[in-house]
Amino acid sequence: MTASLPTNEGASRCHRLLAPLASVDVTPICLGGADCGEAWKDRLGTCSNEVAFDAMDYFHEQDGNLIATYPSYWRCS
Repeated sequence: MTASLPTNEGASRCHRLLAPLASVDVTPICLGGADCGEAWKDRLGTCSNEVAFDAMDYFHEQDGNLIATYPSYWRCS
């Protein structure tokens, strides 16, 4: 007996409402993108534009639509 993996078609059913008044559905998994670009390269490092776009393209192909860009959630002040 073999198990089948979920297809990309099923992934769209996994979206969740971001907030009751927002009317925006997002995927439960978020792509971390704070190290894309140059703004935070001293603290986070950086990845090339090519790598960043490849990662975002793949994430979108997998039905992902939520990208976090905030570099430091644990130091909100």
